[in-house]
Amino acid sequence: MSSQANWSVVTVADDSGRSADSTLFFDRDQWVVVEAATARIIPTDHDPGAREAGAVRFIDRSLAVYADGTGFLKLEGKEALAWQTRIAALRRTYVEGIRRLQDVSTATFGRGFVELEPDQQDQVRSARTPRSCATSST
Repeated sequence: MSSQANWSVVTVADDSGRSADSTLFFDRDQWVVVEAATARIIPTDHDPGAREAGAVRFIDRSLAVYADGTGFLKLEGKEALAWQTRIAALRRTYVEGIRRLQDVSTATFGRGFVELEPDQQDQVRSARTPRSCATSST
């Protein structure tokens, strides 16, 4: 019997014909940073971790909801506006967080987050940095 961590990941197409690792919200660079960060939060050990679970895909798809007026719920009027406002705030938070991870990685180790060793990634993730004005509400 093989360990679950050795199970292969199968790429499937969603309804739009995109592959499972195509991006909807993140650009490719943001995708790989979020994938690396989530893999440190829930690492692969004797069980599959965030990478095998496709956490970055879930986050990407969640942030893309209603970007073009579509989504898994039919919302209209104030409900739709409220949901779109919340998603927009989450999008800004993710983009700013990715930028901060990259900034701290470069300032501390001279390399981007995905290029770091796992213990260095953990140091960057736990670093306390001041939030910029970009993440505050306007």
